[in-house]
Amino acid sequence: MIIFVFLSLFAVTVNCIFYDSYTGNVISKDEVKQHDKANNTFWCVGEFEPCDPNEGRRVDGSCNNLQHPTRGASHTPFVRVLPAVYDKDFEPKTAKSGNAMPTPRYLRTNLWSVGKVSSQLFTQLAIHDFVFMSADVVSLHDTVKYIIWKPYCCTAKGKTDRDCVQNKIPDDDPVHRFSDIRCLNMTRPESFQSTGCVKNGTVPERITSSTPLLDLSMLYGSDLKSLLAKGRLFKGGLLKYEISNGRIWPPSTKSQINLCLLNDKPRETRCHATRKCHSGISTQ
Repeated sequence: MIIFVFLSLFAVTVNCIFYDSYTGNVISKDEVKQHDKANNTFWCVGEFEPCDPNEGRRVDGSCNNLQHPTRGASHTPFVRVLPAVYDKDFEPKTAKSGNAMPTPRYLRTNLWSVGKVSSQLFTQLAIHDFVFMSADVVSLHDTVKYIIWKPYCCTAKGKTDRDCVQNKIPDDDPVHRFSDIRCLNMTRPESFQSTGCVKNGTVPERITSSTPLLDLSMLYGSDLKSLLAKGRLFKGGLLKYEISNGRIWPPSTKSQINLCLLNDKPRETRCHATRKCHSGISTQ
């Protein structure tokens, strides 16, 4: 009995190594409590088990570097190739002339073809791969932010919210020139500064919820505990599933918030909970 208690305490001690998400430094439990009080532990603190020199990179991205176990894990900063360049107060950079740079929508419609464009010479896979990296790897939770958390950026309320950045639509837009839409809802990315992990007044560094590697963690998740507890059936190597009307489906979301915003009812009736806490649509 004494041995069991000792091993249990040892396991708890071993499993409780906390790191600062931004610096990668080990922090104390008192510092973790400070983040708990500030309600930013989710963004600012990473908890990892000690790395085994004989193991490979973990699914959560940790232990890829034994000297710096958190590098490459979710909620850690990317390494910049070049330093960031902002305008005053970290506003978007202006041109050398002092004028505003082209709007994001203008660049989007001029650099990417709109509509169905076929070519026997150029592949469109490169564009889809870029969209996958930018939307699912780099800014997955930022998409949730402007769709669900702050959907009002194009209203009067959005003009006073610093998190809001209105995506203005020019009058000659190839799509919306036929509509009355002149603004798309958009927000600033979550950063270590905006979440309180790092003091304001420093160069904003984006927070990413996913690991930087192009792996299947976008589908199955990068949180090892969540992945094992919620995703696996622990029987025959299967993932969890549901049976409805004699058909097998992925688990449906249990959230009260309908994350399947684009469901085309009644054809699309299910909302599936993925390991990344966002949902997919399907037909019954």
